[in-house]
Amino acid sequence: MSAYESFETHKPFSPSKYYLVCRSIELSLKAYLLTKNLPIGNLKKRLGHDLDKILRKSKELGFDSDIGISEDEKAELERANLWYKRKGFEYFSIENMVKGYQGNSSLPDLQVLVALANKLISTIKPLCLDAMRQPQKE
Repeated sequence: MSAYESFETHKPFSPSKYYLVCRSIELSLKAYLLTKNLPIGNLKKRLGHDLDKILRKSKELGFDSDIGISEDEKAELERANLWYKRKGFEYFSIENMVKGYQGNSSLPDLQVLVALANKLISTIKPLCLDAMRQPQKE
């Protein structure tokens, strides 16, 4: 989130902010999965950058009892994923360059995503620190 917070632009809209907050959410959820001993290979090959898949796998491994996510957060994450998983915040399509992103009703609410990212960081960080203290399984 520090990259998101330090990113400055003088443009009225920047997809970079969306990318940075989504990346933070992705990495937080993947960190959670690692605390549940999910092999790194599964993160790369089976889940990729699909936030919906990552969240689903997190829920399978106890996310709702450890952290949870509101219906509003889930809805905005799903909207963000429509852009994020196809790299819509990174690579600009001709349509988006011509029409612009502003006013696009399919864009997620950035403030909801920022709040979610901060919530994930604050709740997952202690889980990661605890997991680091546990003896490694062989």
